[in-house]
Amino acid sequence: METKILRNLDKIINEYLGESINSFLPEQNIKVLENNFSRVFTGEGNHEKIKEDPVFISAQFRLLVDILITLAKKSLSGSKYWDFLLVLGDELRKMGNYQIAENIFNYFVSELENTNQYPDFVANAYYLLGVIYYDQAVWDKSLEYLESAKRIFGKEKYNSGISTCTNLMGIIYGEKGEIEKAKNYFYQSLDIIDEEKEKYLYAKIHFNLGTLEMIKEELDNAFAQLNRATTIYEQFGDQESLARSNHNFGIINKLKSNYNIALNYYDNAIMIAVNSENLQILNIAFAEKAHVLTEINDLNLSASYVERSMQISNKINDVLTIADLYKIQGIIERKKSRFSKAEKYLSTSLRINKEKESKLNLAETFFEAGLLYLNWKKIDEAKYHFNEALKLKKEIGASQSVEKINEILGKINPN
Repeated sequence: METKILRNLDKIINEYLGESINSFLPEQNIKVLENNFSRVFTGEGNHEKIKEDPVFISAQFRLLVDILITLAKKSLSGSKYWDFLLVLGDELRKMGNYQIAENIFNYFVSELENTNQYPDFVANAYYLLGVIYYDQAVWDKSLEYLESAKRIFGKEKYNSGISTCTNLMGIIYGEKGEIEKAKNYFYQSLDIIDEEKEKYLYAKIHFNLGTLEMIKEELDNAFAQLNRATTIYEQFGDQESLARSNHNFGIINKLKSNYNIALNYYDNAIMIAVNSENLQILNIAFAEKAHVLTEINDLNLSASYVERSMQISNKINDVLTIADLYKIQGIIERKKSRFSKAEKYLSTSLRINKEKESKLNLAETFFEAGLLYLNWKKIDEAKYHFNEALKLKKEIGASQSVEKINEILGKINPN
């Protein structure tokens, strides 16, 4: 079975290398190369070591990438070579092969930055390094790379590049719960682009503004912004962004307690992510579905989605989703009255979210810990965790959650 990954790499090879691959490799070895791609990515073939040993698969994959780069260096010259590396590295990043992609982008920087050649390629390499570290919640390093990219784009007077960097900076500050700072970055991004010429980027920024409204629990505003972006995504046929839209519409309905509608949106996101082979979106949709399933007390099915998401999270080093999954496991154990196990999961989630400075996730986990200790009749612990959640939700500006927590605290401490 041919996968999208294989098709994309095939397209890159044909577009950039064409017939030169035949002159570089003996004819009999071309088939071996193709078979190895197929086996590594699809699991086809009878070679049990390839199917069962992930270390062997990783080594084979690295070998294939190195062969392609060697061939490109022999066959391509000037900007065509660097363009090939940029496209290949970005495809590897999307597949979750961060280490190889990072090596390619660092090679860009070391070879080109001080030569004044191809500054747009260097800027894009810095930007994609920022994306790699964003995906793994290494905020400071991501911001450092984005600033480098933004500086070069600025020298080249490339507003679209500057806006793209500023947009991702806004996303990072949103993840950290610094809502006003995030909003300022998003509006900076909007101010420097032409809506008609940069319609897709315009949609992405409005999508992110919608996400901020969602974090603040201004759900009607969030829906309007997300719907505005989604209409443009549909015009472009952008499956990845449509999957993200379905995911966020699911969250809006979860926050409104429309759990069945939320599950339908998550299923749509999962279907699109599977068809487009996007592990990042598939992962967060699995996690969100697991969370909603706890709300309707389908705990065994929730646990199965937690397990699926955990496998992907470990593969792509999605640390924030791992923390979220520990929170969900804590909810499952609390609902099964296994309080000690729930405490271990929630404590681990709290630790990771503190380390990653994820204010929103931290607030939600403090709230779940408060519910645990309330059920466990550990009232002082419950009050402490609810108050920590309350403080963070106030900082974020999530008024509905603030009201809900105050109501719970009022019942614990009646006047």
